[in-house]
Amino acid sequence: MMTAIEGPIPAEQLMIVPANEASWDDARALEAYPMITQPGKEITWGEVHVGARQVFEEAGFEEVRQPTARRVVMRIDFERAQSA
Repeated sequence: MMTAIEGPIPAEQLMIVPANEASWDDARALEAYPMITQPGKEITWGEVHVGARQVFEEAGFEEVRQPTARRVVMRIDFERAQSA
């Protein structure tokens, strides 16, 4: 069942809904590949369409690795959270 959201929503809230849906559907984990953004450094809108690292951190994702200078792998591990 999808969660309905109305009105303006902070970006980190947009990450919580898919995470909740995935955990309810017995997913083991959810990964994302956001960009690293830095204050004052210009980036194009097309580069950040995958999201910014800070948004995912605020939604509970943890950084797994950094394959490039500007990209990170973020993950929520549902199995680990359930066993804790």
